[in-house]
Amino acid sequence: MKYRPDIDGLRAIAIIPVVVFHASLPVFSSNVGEDAVGFLSGGFVGVDIFFVISGFLITSLIWQEVTAGTFSFLRFYERRARRLLPALYAMMLTSLGLGVCLLYADEMKALAASVFSALCFAANIHFFMEVNYFASSVEFMPMLHNWSLAVEEQFYVLWPFVLFAGWSLTHKFKRRRLAFWAGGALILLSFGASVWGVLSAPSAGFYFLPFRLWELAVGGLLAFVMIEYEEAVTTSISGWRGELSFWVGCVGMCLPMFVLDHTSSFPGFHALPVVFGAVLVLASGGQPGHRSSRLLTVGPLVWIGKISYSLYLIHWPLFSFFRIYRQRTYLLLWEGLSLICLSIVLAVCSYHLIENPVRYRASRSFVFHFAASGGVLLMLLSVGVLYAGGVSLRKPMPTYARSHKVMWRWPCQERLVKGLASQKVCIFGESWETAKKRIVLWGDSHAEHYAPLVKRALAGRDMSVLLWKRSPPHIDHIGVKRWLKGSLAFSQAAGKRHEEMLRWLRTHHRKVDMLLLAGAWTGYVKDLFVHNWRKRSRERGRFLTMKGLSTLIGKLDAKLPVFIFAEIPRPNVRLVRCVFEDVRRSNPLCKGLPRARIDRWHQPMNAALQRLVMRFKNVRMLNAVEKLCSKQRCPVFVRGRILYSDANHLRRNFRKDELDVLVGKLGLREMLLQVLKGGV
Repeated sequence: MKYRPDIDGLRAIAIIPVVVFHASLPVFSSNVGEDAVGFLSGGFVGVDIFFVISGFLITSLIWQEVTAGTFSFLRFYERRARRLLPALYAMMLTSLGLGVCLLYADEMKALAASVFSALCFAANIHFFMEVNYFASSVEFMPMLHNWSLAVEEQFYVLWPFVLFAGWSLTHKFKRRRLAFWAGGALILLSFGASVWGVLSAPSAGFYFLPFRLWELAVGGLLAFVMIEYEEAVTTSISGWRGELSFWVGCVGMCLPMFVLDHTSSFPGFHALPVVFGAVLVLASGGQPGHRSSRLLTVGPLVWIGKISYSLYLIHWPLFSFFRIYRQRTYLLLWEGLSLICLSIVLAVCSYHLIENPVRYRASRSFVFHFAASGGVLLMLLSVGVLYAGGVSLRKPMPTYARSHKVMWRWPCQERLVKGLASQKVCIFGESWETAKKRIVLWGDSHAEHYAPLVKRALAGRDMSVLLWKRSPPHIDHIGVKRWLKGSLAFSQAAGKRHEEMLRWLRTHHRKVDMLLLAGAWTGYVKDLFVHNWRKRSRERGRFLTMKGLSTLIGKLDAKLPVFIFAEIPRPNVRLVRCVFEDVRRSNPLCKGLPRARIDRWHQPMNAALQRLVMRFKNVRMLNAVEKLCSKQRCPVFVRGRILYSDANHLRRNFRKDELDVLVGKLGLREMLLQVLKGGV
């Protein structure tokens, strides 16, 4: 296939926004807790441009060889191995080495598992299963970027067989027409699945090949049309039409980079301008005499395009390991720029020393031996790390802080309750049926981390508590909705659980003596809306939080005592490494969270909650910031052990003496008993 420098230029247009987006430039990190302001907030669409390019090039190569009768599956996969594996293996091996030096044992296990999944062409499936609410921030996952490579690799496995079968099983006089319509049908089917996926199953819609296949297939259909209908294509986009196509395509690709952000529903409809913009640029760039497309052939763009694969592989692990070292998700402006420069230097080295020698000069036998032996070696290393429970040069974490799973561990009896049929619920304290007093603790994960404190505060009081979790009390999906990761899926599920608990409380109000409400109140405010998800702001989010809580309380029995837990002082950074003395010396946050910083995050919401309490006679509130913090700092340790399991949750595996300290500081026992005795 004839080399087209404009395609390397297009690769540069794809990789630059991806790298800048991942660096979050610029970031005003002094406002911790505020939304980071990043240049090219929609830079992630560069991956979709790569998908179109891959579909175009792979289909061009396969179709030309199939029609010429020279196609070989062995030669096709040999080319893929030459192109993809050398730099990929080098990146994985280097990442495992860095992980041994920088990560703790459990973190190293997670890294090894992600390497293993990438070697199996299943990184997208792995991260679909691993990226959840309680997982480490995605910025701390050095292999996360392999999800897109897995999508392409799965496409490479599937697509040659589809094209070869289509060619072999169809009559030559109908082949072009059938291929065109079959390709169009496949694109429409996959695109329809993508539109459904981003709304109903956003994680699957983002990670899985069936929801992304249309982007690759559009590039493939373009290649087919340009080969089989070359004269018609040349005529249709010649002259001024070609120039216009190029500029329309550029606008389609680039505008979403500035308009979209991480809250946009994607891919779905929002990916259309990017994908078809790339198609127009590819089509116009393949025609002779188009002056505009020569802009993509300028030296710097072509040079960046040539190293784009290595740059993609290297930049994310580099950013991720640096964030792990600094224990924060954001990068300062100078840090981001420095890491981008270092990524480019390393990518150049990878391109010249690793990619090109194997791609252009190695023999076929060497390529296959290298692919097999390198893959086996990395698999053995990954399995060895997993079998050993993690390998690290760092001191082992204390047993109680070994992982978030351990720190979140808290035994609770789960059972079915009449009227709450959706799932088993956690009930702690005394028996629900025989207890003297019955309490419902309703909320999200913040209700879960308050549960051990509530249990300790009520110990020995013949009381039973029902924990209704994964249901923010103020989100009913009617008057208050949440827009999360471009989808309403969370809001819809929360609304169903909200209605179920509200209906149950109305039916069983005489059996419930108190309602406790807890939530990550401030964490939601930027996502809340009523009708138009685009009209969101922190100020409006606080108003909607109060609206949702007021509506809920107004629907309950006015005599039912309601107790609202305000948020704990929220660090917004991971502090678990503060367990080590050397980290405590180097990280000022380990000595305590600055009160001024905590107040900037919590005070507006706590003031709004206090105004809500004043409106209802049966409502009280616990201000955890006022109870736990001094005028200068908020503690991060209790009895010498770290207080937090992650950036915004308390541990749940507290010892009794730790619980006693926290319950005492919060005054929780006295407040709950006073409310139960009618002292609201």
